[in-house]
Order: sequence, then structure tokens, then C-alpha cells
Amino acid sequence: MMLGSHANDKHAPLCSSQEWSTYGVRAVFSDETEQFRTPFEPKSGEEVKIKLRTWKNSIQSVSLICDEKEIPMKFLESEGAFDYYEGKIIAGTQPMYYYFQLCWN
Repeated sequence: MMLGSHANDKHAPLCSSQEWSTYGVRAVFSDETEQFRTPFEPKSGEEVKIKLRTWKNSIQSVSLICDEKEIPMKFLESEGAFDYYEGKIIAGTQPMYYYFQLCWN
């Protein structure tokens, strides 16, 4: 399912399927450090920001999937060869598990 795309043409995907398989997959990154998840140790009910790094101009949309809910991630910025996206969830009392869904042309 496509959840939307950048409103700005400068973020239109510029890579082919072959380029994506060569470079794009290796550029996708997120972890549990403060650079990609804040706050680092959230309390129950606290908003948690989760970031994802992708290869610049390669993604049409990104979603954060958590507790069977699809949360569209917003484009934050480009830096060097990468784009950064952010999604927000509310911390619960139990451990939460999430993953990302990426859509490209």
C-alpha cells in the first residue's frame, strides 16, 4: 500500500531497480541509539520518535509498523548521500516491536 509521497519534486526517486538493489538496501539503517530513537529509555505514555536513514532520493514513502498499525513516517532532511525520516509512537508498559515498510518506484 502506498501512503503518500514527498510533495517536493526534489525528493522524487532518482534510482533504478538495479541501483536500489546495489546501493539502496545497504543504506537503510536504524538502531536503538539516541541518534535514531528518542528518548532512549521512554516511560509509559511518552512519545517516542523513531528515525530511519535511506539512500538519498530513493524512497517514495516509508511507514513504521508497530502493534499492527501502519504509521506514515515524515521526511526530515537530507544529509550527504542520505535522507532521514521520522515516525512517532507512544510507549506502552510492555516492550514494543516495530519494523519499517519502504515503497519506491
